[in-house]
Amino acid sequence: MLRISGIKEGSLVDGEGVRMTFFLTGCLHNCAGCHNPEFQDFSNGKDIEIDKLIRKIERNRKLIDGITLSGGDPMFQYIQVLEFLKVIRSNEKLKNLNIWLYTGFRFKQTGDDIKELVDVIVDGKYIHSLANKEWAGSANQKIWKKNKEGVWK
Repeated sequence: MLRISGIKEGSLVDGEGVRMTFFLTGCLHNCAGCHNPEFQDFSNGKDIEIDKLIRKIERNRKLIDGITLSGGDPMFQYIQVLEFLKVIRSNEKLKNLNIWLYTGFRFKQTGDDIKELVDVIVDGKYIHSLANKEWAGSANQKIWKKNKEGVWK
């Protein structure tokens, strides 16, 4: 199960291309000017079975370029996110799906097991005074992309 506060189908602002964005519940960063302050509350949203989320992605696969995990902060549901990503990567229809992960934690704080399963990580706390960077919320955040050889840049 993942605790989800919202799902946006057809997002053009949560990564490159057309994306299905999952807003996971829970965050303790308390960034001033947070885009989704209501998603910080761990009691917000509802628990959704991973299989149900997978079926939703499968139904929309031809319409999207990838998925994005946002929040809140997905890393506060680390074990569940890891399970979700493993199911995606083991699914024949979805295994090559482009996956972005937004987190207030730094890249080096993100576990290697998660890094192995995603293509892009946008890291760092949101700083409102540095807002308006493309794909990242603020200029202090870094966009880490894994190349075809699996090296992060």
